[in-house]
Amino acid sequence: MKKLFIREEHQQSFEEKGYIVLPVSDDAIISKLKELFEQTDSQASGHKLYVSSRDNNLETNQRINESIRSLTEPFIQKYFKDYTLYGGTFVAKRSNSADEFNFHQDYTMVDEREHSTLFAWIPLQDTVPENGAIFLIEKSHRFFTDQFISGSYLNHQVTKNDIPEKYVTTVPLKKGEVLFCSDKVFHGSYPNRSDKIRIATIIRLTDKDAPLIYFHKQDNHTVALYQPNPTDYLVHFRELASGSVPPHWKAIETRPYQHKKVGKSELIDALTGKTNIWQKIRRIFTA
Repeated sequence: MKKLFIREEHQQSFEEKGYIVLPVSDDAIISKLKELFEQTDSQASGHKLYVSSRDNNLETNQRINESIRSLTEPFIQKYFKDYTLYGGTFVAKRSNSADEFNFHQDYTMVDEREHSTLFAWIPLQDTVPENGAIFLIEKSHRFFTDQFISGSYLNHQVTKNDIPEKYVTTVPLKKGEVLFCSDKVFHGSYPNRSDKIRIATIIRLTDKDAPLIYFHKQDNHTVALYQPNPTDYLVHFRELASGSVPPHWKAIETRPYQHKKVGKSELIDALTGKTNIWQKIRRIFTA
């Protein structure tokens, strides 16, 4: 994995836990992000979970994307080196809701055998469990490292209540703090039971040499690799999420691959060490 953080202590903490919380250090950035949301949020009220890159037209998405990237670049430069910044989207949770966002991993965006990626989750208000804070499983980025996640390769739904409480870490954040998290960390968010909308901004970083790769199921034993440009994710968001790829996309490579869906039992086995034991046994008998 290529190192992204400038400071070695940040890199070590991230590699150990799969995430790190750092300050934005400029309150004006959060205020400007909030203004941008208010200028472009006409679709937000119609969704329990509003995702700007999914719920707007391309023109609005490009404006949001470019503006978020411009606003967040100054503090990203303070923490990261040799990176490419991909912005950005708003994610807003409706108030007075009982909807919890279950444990999941984000899409695989690069070839992780050679390159690094992470996302930044930037709340525009204080976040606590009562209004939709993030929860996650520390060190879970070390599990299932040979798995790809995409619209055609998803895992089984795992709720927070499925996982023993001692393994679940809540990450409350003050306005002006940022969660930097590995795509492979299992994470979700609490319901927003407050009387105000909960808004967050999400951006993504890769190492500067990493091409974007989309991993798509060709058949039960083969994965097809595509190399989209950033705009493709804005234009084809719904198509990709449905498990399809645009018909004009051409695969750049195929590889043997069989996806094994991860669910409650697989995740608990990994947390308790049972997965590692069985992997060792399999290696003994297949050596």
